Amino acid sequence: MNKVYYNSPFFIGLEKTLETLENLSSQQSNYPPYNIIETDEHNFIIEFAVSGFSENELKVVHDESAANRILTVTGERHLNEGSEIDYSYYHRGISKKNFEKKFTLGEYVEVSSVKLRQGILEIKLVKNIPEAKRPKEYKIES
Repeated sequence: MNKVYYNSPFFIGLEKTLETLENLSSQQSNYPPYNIIETDEHNFIIEFAVSGFSENELKVVHDESAANRILTVTGERHLNEGSEIDYSYYHRGISKKNFEKKFTLGEYVEVSSVKLRQGILEIKLVKNIPEAKRPKEYKIES
């Protein structure tokens, strides 16, 4: 497996844990397909392809406790008895399986919005560093 050294997809905002990320990402399922986009150094978007899932079948939870900072995205089908016709499929490429994906977010990374549009679940993340924690530049006096 090639080591890739760029911003970590599962540890957004925790650049020092990249190697751990690579090990974890190889252990996770590839379903559903997703993208992680860095729009700038403080803003990220995670997109999930969730075709066939409705809003009430998807859940996004951000556990912000100091030890965790876990973002969990879950999809669980709620099929009613008799709501689906029993077909014989020649090919079934659209999956109907439930899923759970977990991401460890960096300190100060927060969910700013969650939208479901045309089968894509979009989770926008922002890194809000408090003013007191931002780097300070000092004027040098002579």
